[in-house]
Amino acid sequence: MKNWIKNIGISSLLFFACASFNCSGQVGSVKEILVLENNDFNKNVVRGSLGFALIYVQASVQYERMLFGRHNKSLQSVWLSAGGGRYFVYTDWGTQFNLKSFALFGKNAAHFELGVGAAVIKTESMDQFKLLPAGNLGYRFQKSDGHFMFRTGVGLPEGLYIGFGFVF
Repeated sequence: MKNWIKNIGISSLLFFACASFNCSGQVGSVKEILVLENNDFNKNVVRGSLGFALIYVQASVQYERMLFGRHNKSLQSVWLSAGGGRYFVYTDWGTQFNLKSFALFGKNAAHFELGVGAAVIKTESMDQFKLLPAGNLGYRFQKSDGHFMFRTGVGLPEGLYIGFGFVF
C-alpha cells in the first residue's frame, strides 16, 4: 500500500513537471524563462475549506506554494499544498493531515484544478494513523496577480468541498 501511494505521488510530480515545459525552440535557458514568467505571480495561498459527504463533515486549513507558473498556457501553474484539519464521521471525531501536488489548467482566472497526494488520518477511536490517497478535481477562481481565491469540487479526504483563500 505504501509503495503504491509513493509511486502515485512521484508519478504525478513527474507528469506535472514534464507537462509544463514548452517543447518548441526557445531563446535562453528553461530556468531563465521560468524565472521571467514567475515574476508577476502571487506564489502563496492560505485557504480554508469545508467538505461534506453523507455522514461526513470536514474543515481544513492549507498553505499552498506555487512551484512555477506561466501566462497564456493551458497548464498555468503547478503547486504544492500542505495542511490539515478536523472531521466528524457519524459519531466520531478525527484529524487529518495531507500533502498534495496540484495543477491549474486554464488561461484566465477560471481554472480546472487537478491534485494528487497522500493524507494521514486518525479518529479518536483508533490507536493508529492510516495513510490514504488524497486528490481533488474542481473549479478554482484565482487571478495570477489577485489576492482572492475561491474553489469548489470533489476530493479525498474533503468530499464535496467549498473553500476561500488569501493569495499573496
